[in-house]
This record gives sequence, structure tokens and C-alpha cells, in this order.
Amino acid sequence: MGDPAAGLTAYTASCSGCHTANVAANVMNVTKATTVSALDAAISKVGSMNSLSSLSAQQKLDIAAYIAISK
Repeated sequence: MGDPAAGLTAYTASCSGCHTANVAANVMNVTKATTVSALDAAISKVGSMNSLSSLSAQQKLDIAAYIAISK
């Protein structure tokens, strides 16, 4: 299970530059990433997100948890 508080930190560092700090705004469909599998699919599909493949499994869980409660 992911930790939304840690997810906020990871999201801010890794995602907010493109998806904005406001998850609810759903910039570039960020609210679809509420599971690790959905996040991994986006990382593999969107070329500009390839650098995020270095996120740990826990960071991905945390980001997905944060997105899930913020949408």
C-alpha cells in the first residue's frame, strides 16, 4: 500500500513539472495513474516520461496513492 504523504513529495519532485501541482485539474490525464500498473503503462508509453522508470516500486505506490486521493 502506498503512502499518500510520501506520494506528494515524489509527485512534486517527479510529476508536477508537467502535470501541475493540482492533480484534480487532470492535466495530461494524470488522474488515470491511480495504480502502479497504470503509472508504469504511462511511463512506457510516453517518451518524455522514460526518466521516471528509475522510480522505486515504493515511490510508484506512493505516487499512485497520492493521485488516487487527490483526483
